[in-house]
Amino acid sequence: MDHVNGLRKDEIRTAIAVPRLGEESNPRTIMDVMGSLLQDAHRLCFDGPDCMLTYQYRVVLSRFQPLQVDLTGKTRPFDPYKGPKSLAICFGVAHRFVSYFSRVVAPDEYHFSPVMNPDDDSGEQRPEDIIDATDEQLAVWQDIDRIARQKRTKEQNDDKDNDDDDDEDSNNELKERLLELWKLLICHTTGARRNSRLC
Repeated sequence: MDHVNGLRKDEIRTAIAVPRLGEESNPRTIMDVMGSLLQDAHRLCFDGPDCMLTYQYRVVLSRFQPLQVDLTGKTRPFDPYKGPKSLAICFGVAHRFVSYFSRVVAPDEYHFSPVMNPDDDSGEQRPEDIIDATDEQLAVWQDIDRIARQKRTKEQNDDKDNDDDDDEDSNNELKERLLELWKLLICHTTGARRNSRLC
């Protein structure tokens, strides 16, 4: 927990807060489409109790979750079945991460108040000083924000004449850009584990 030491609790809470349902804002529009994208992804991985991913796919997917050990002590590959509670937790983490990215990583202004850097006598430090999103990630986020803004403007202006096809097109475009962002984030080179890539 050293990485949050000294940060204000209210700033941490607001950094990861997910906009409420029914709220009319860009982040809420993005969250709604993000939820739909996550449901689509879950359907592709698991389409019912009889769903069987090939063993190779399950081994690859197990790289993205902690190892599971069965009763005999053998390591099991990824289990595609996730209960409603597990899905709610996973989807919640994804939503909070997107909220954090939109409030802390992407903007040019600071979200957090400065804290003294314990490793350096040079002075103050904020989480935003440590996070280093790539230009590609930031460009995709700007597209996501722009598409969400256009979608909301269309919905407000064309309330009576709202075309379902246009709405579906903007949802699909937003999904594609969100998927691209996730790919860029998963393949991001991190400082952890000897600067290894995540994919």
